[in-house]
Amino acid sequence: MTRTERPAFDENSELVFDEFDTELVKFKIFAHIAEFVLVAGGAGGGSSTMDSAGQNANGGGGGSGGVLFSELSVTGTTYNVVVGGGGAGDATQGGTGSPGGNSSVAGLLAYGGGGGGSGESGVAGADGADGGSGGGGSHSSPGGTGVVGQGNDGAASNGGGGGGASGAGGGRGGGNGSEYFGTTYGGGGGGGIAGTVGGAGGTGGGGNGGYAAFYGDLAHLGGLPGTDGLGGGGGGAGTTLWFSSGYGGGGGKGGSGIVIVRYMTGTFINASGGTITESGGWTYHTFTSSGTLILE
Repeated sequence: MTRTERPAFDENSELVFDEFDTELVKFKIFAHIAEFVLVAGGAGGGSSTMDSAGQNANGGGGGSGGVLFSELSVTGTTYNVVVGGGGAGDATQGGTGSPGGNSSVAGLLAYGGGGGGSGESGVAGADGADGGSGGGGSHSSPGGTGVVGQGNDGAASNGGGGGGASGAGGGRGGGNGSEYFGTTYGGGGGGGIAGTVGGAGGTGGGGNGGYAAFYGDLAHLGGLPGTDGLGGGGGGAGTTLWFSSGYGGGGGKGGSGIVIVRYMTGTFINASGGTITESGGWTYHTFTSSGTLILE
């Protein structure tokens, strides 16, 4: 090809000359930047019980799902997206709430929350389980350990579950979550109590802990669920003061996770998957259930 003959090329190619002054077209593969937020499923809270002496063994709050942010270079790829579900609250003595499910995409992995410990008559009760954020421990038991960079530890002794990436469980309150793209994700579940106010769920979808509003109140003993789509931990169950042996409530269910991918609008020619929205010059792909993401 001579210099008088113009080759066809577009924005994905460049015009160069070799040593013989011959025009060549070199096609380039461009890598584009996308931001990923992964929130795993929150864990279920622990259940509660009482023994014949009126000892109150309340449930610990469920740990939030791990919260992970990453920025990746993307070149014409199809990704499988997995969104973790929330774990079930426990309803047995001495067990733990079920863990939340993991969320993953593009080689990134956010770990599901650890379950809250359940009370057991006459003994310390169960420890909080490890996870993306650790579950709160029951009665006089320790909380679980969270994954560094994704979550935090749960609190001990009827404690709240850890919050995702931001706050550890403190006392009976669940740890607070982290904000991305204007929304806070990953609040830990609050711990249960034998009293009039259960532990508050952490900001970012954590469920409140159970309680007894008055003597013999049974309606509020169960922990409240974490919020779906935010990865919040379920609340631990509370007890009612001096009511009867063995009576308690079940832990709250953890909230499901979410995966969000965003990039500058116009970055990709072919993009699909999830619920697609545009705002402020950004395009968002939001997955509240598992699916496929295409970015080309």
